[in-house]
Amino acid sequence: MNRQVQPNGPMNLLDSASAVGSFEAFLDAIRAAGLEALLQQNGPFTLLAPTNSAFEKLTNAGRADLLASNRRARLADTVSNHIIQGRHGVDEIGQWRNARSVNGRRAAITRDGARLSVDGARFTIADVGSSNGVLHGIDTILGGVDPGADEARQRASAAAAKRNWSVPTP
Repeated sequence: MNRQVQPNGPMNLLDSASAVGSFEAFLDAIRAAGLEALLQQNGPFTLLAPTNSAFEKLTNAGRADLLASNRRARLADTVSNHIIQGRHGVDEIGQWRNARSVNGRRAAITRDGARLSVDGARFTIADVGSSNGVLHGIDTILGGVDPGADEARQRASAAAAKRNWSVPTP
């Protein structure tokens, strides 16, 4: 996990995320969800921000579905899974059993030596300071949001079931 320091100047969480350069996809999701104003307020907030590589794990269909304009409420809920009220560094979070997001979702916190994770998403960047909170990078989007992957798994399961349970025709 890379420890970070506060970027130069009085930057809010969005400015800090932009300055780090690893969160463009999440910043796009924040904008599409209409949550920019929230993350520019005084807070303080802790932002568990999926890195660009977290978004690359999504299938093309999953990425398109997540950012679809007709799914703004669902996207806002997904983005909100990554926001915790208060300013919390990784040392503090590492002592918790779970975290509670601003939308009420609980996520399990686990620590294995120096490795810290939230619902299985590993912390990859830690303690990026900002004027209204702290930012941590994680390697997975919280909340299991890849319907494209679910559809692919369902098709694979159906194909396997058909192969294993089909009755030969005469």
